[in-house]
Amino acid sequence: MIKITTRIIVEGKKPSQIYNWIFYLTPEQYHQWHPNAHIVCERPVNLKVEDTIWFEEVLNGFKISYKWKIIELKTDNSILMKAKFFYPIYLQLSFLPFNKDTEVIHELRIGFSFKGLEKIFDWFVKRFILTPKKVDAIKRHAIEEFKNLENVLEDI
Repeated sequence: MIKITTRIIVEGKKPSQIYNWIFYLTPEQYHQWHPNAHIVCERPVNLKVEDTIWFEEVLNGFKISYKWKIIELKTDNSILMKAKFFYPIYLQLSFLPFNKDTEVIHELRIGFSFKGLEKIFDWFVKRFILTPKKVDAIKRHAIEEFKNLENVLEDI
């Protein structure tokens, strides 16, 4: 399994502020969060486990669109989603207190956990899909969007 982990310090914000921002995210807020990259999102008003959300955004100049199933919600602490895709992609967002700030851990896990098959799949994905340039773009996007929350959450 391939893991892409990005750690971001969001200054002056509590984990509950960030969790609630994402938990109650509206399409307008989604676009405001990262105006140059976030295009649209659709989601139920009262988010719960098993719900599906849809995001469309621009990453490294390419439009991407994924539907995600909510797997786990830990109030004020973390959100775990699984992409509705032909191979497993998980996104876990964790929010940890860090002095008067919050450390956000943005972790993408891609691939299978089967012994043997995992190595073949990981090699293929790293070679042809998740090139170092794309991994850098994913990390840069995560940093940009969560650092943007420092300002966006002040406006609320």
